[in-house]
Parts: sequence; structure tokens; C-alpha cells
Amino acid sequence: MGDRASSARTQIICPSFLSRQPFRGWHSVGGFHCRSFRTGCLFSIFDEVEVTRMSRALVIGISGVTCAGKSSLTKILKNMFPHTAVICQDDFYHSHEALLPKSPDENGAITNWDSLKSIDMVSMTEKVKSTIREIQSGKLLIVDGFLIFNYPPLAELCDLKFFLTLDYEQCYTRRQERFYDSPDPPDYFQNYVWPMYCRHLKEMQEQSYSTNIQYLDGNVPLEENLNIILKSIKLWKI
Repeated sequence: MGDRASSARTQIICPSFLSRQPFRGWHSVGGFHCRSFRTGCLFSIFDEVEVTRMSRALVIGISGVTCAGKSSLTKILKNMFPHTAVICQDDFYHSHEALLPKSPDENGAITNWDSLKSIDMVSMTEKVKSTIREIQSGKLLIVDGFLIFNYPPLAELCDLKFFLTLDYEQCYTRRQERFYDSPDPPDYFQNYVWPMYCRHLKEMQEQSYSTNIQYLDGNVPLEENLNIILKSIKLWKI
């Protein structure tokens, strides 16, 4: 550990919807020289990049407030780097209703999906550990979830930690535009989503590893945050 690993070339898989876009020349993202295609405001197609070959998988944690772009960044990275594994916190909500925390409400008990207790963090952490053992060295494992840095046994497995933020108004606007299988109850954002976010943010910042978290502004164009992540991946040593 500590020796800079050798460099290796990796072919990038291009998402089909972008590969149909007209080629607009060469573009630099995250220090990588890449071919760029314009779709909206996002440059995100790479031809080839230099990556660091490591002795084990690089674990990247992508967290943050709801609707800030966590899943979008995860999908782009998975398409860019072959054989990337992804573990999503949303897949670990407790399946039994009795295990989900409830909060009193004038219309009855409301399930608090934004509580850490609503998620089986033990099973998620074990899944991350087993995936690290299974995947090849030099590959990526992305852990995506809004509370992954609030559970130390999981957070400490992440080599790179990114946290996306939004201001209240922008977050609320985006949340209203999102559709869920079970729609938010009235005033759920104001009474649960935002207060729980503020509480968990404070708790996260009190952890010993909080100084290693890189904050990303969810209001900026997506490629700017992608740029920061790619630079960190390129410079990683193990």
C-alpha cells in the first residue's frame, strides 16, 4: 500500500442514447482526454481513459440530499467504466411493515422513509463487503444512497466519499416533479424529508471521517460534479 500503482488503459462503454449524438471534438473532463458529444449541457462520452490499476476494487460512496443527482452520476459512471458494480441503498428498505418507523400524524401513522431505521444497514454493509471480495482489482464499486455516511461501518468502507447538496427551494421543486410508486403524503417534504436531512447532515458531520467527505453542489450542471469525481478516481493511490 502506498506505492503508486501502474497505469492501464480501459475502453469505455458509451450509453446508446449519447452514442447517436454528433461528435463535437475533443473535450477534457476530470483530466481525461475524451471524445465529447453534446446532449443538453452534458459532455459525458469517453473514447479511452487512463485509470489506475489497484490491488482491489475502489469503493466510491455517492450520497446527499434527495433529488440532487446521486443516481444520475452513478448511472453515468457505470456506463463509462466497464464491469462497475453498483449497490443502491433503496434496495435495502425493510420489507416488513412492522420494521418501518412510524411517526404520529393527524391522519394516522406515517411511515418515515427518511429515517435510518427504515433501512437494513447491516445487510447493506455485508453486501458491500462481499462485493469487494468478489469483484476484480482495479474495478469500481459505487455505493449510492442518501444515508450511507450516517452508518460508520458502511461509510468507512468507502475510499472516496461524495455528498450532494441542494438548497431548500431547489430540493422542494425537484421533489414535487418526481413520481413514486407510493406518492408522498401531504406536507411530507416539509415535515419529514427536509428536517430529517438537516438532522442526518449534522450527525454525519460529527463523524471522525467527515473531513474526508467531498461536498458537491447539486445546483451546478451535472458534468461539473462528474469532473470532480473523475479527477479523484484518476489520482487515487492504494
